[in-house]
Amino acid sequence: TYVEKSCKLGDLEGCYNLGYMWDEGKGGKADDAKAAKLYKQACDGGYALGCTNLGYLYVEGHGVKKDIARGMALFEQGCAANDSIGCFNMGSMLYKGERVPADKAKGAALFVKACGLGDKDGCFGAGVAHETGSGVDKDIVVANDYYRRACDKGNGPGCFNLANAHYNGTGAEKDLTKATEYYVRACEGGDVEGCVTAGWSYEKGEGVAIDK
Repeated sequence: TYVEKSCKLGDLEGCYNLGYMWDEGKGGKADDAKAAKLYKQACDGGYALGCTNLGYLYVEGHGVKKDIARGMALFEQGCAANDSIGCFNMGSMLYKGERVPADKAKGAALFVKACGLGDKDGCFGAGVAHETGSGVDKDIVVANDYYRRACDKGNGPGCFNLANAHYNGTGAEKDLTKATEYYVRACEGGDVEGCVTAGWSYEKGEGVAIDK
């Protein structure tokens, strides 16, 4: 294929794309071992997303022997090269203490970096950290700003939390119309609670005309 040819010619993105095809089984049966080799080739050449995806394979033990420490090191390598997913993956594991010792401060900082690089889940994570004061100083206004950024990128839970802020007037102007708008956006972003609450808002006429 053209992708294979581009990789053989030294195109790192081509190697990554070919690895992804083997990883996801696009065009044939999935082969994580082949994916890992191609991700490594891309990563070794400086293609950040190759490092991140290879890190995931090591964390899960897919196609390679499971090695959490190596997986985290690869996430860190991807993040250092400004891959937002690498920052988020590493941040999430550290923040939750998932298979590694918890470090909420470092996890929160990585969420902030991931958000700055455009990762919607990173923005949501940064919002949760600031709302709860976990790993950072508690600041609901800053939290709502991160939720807004998450929501604008299509993160349903970010929209839901921002809707709650407007509904309750916590760190944001109390505004039932805005609240319902964000509940609807939460629903559109796949958040079940957003769908339920949006329906309730229209049924009760909370900031909108009653529509049963």
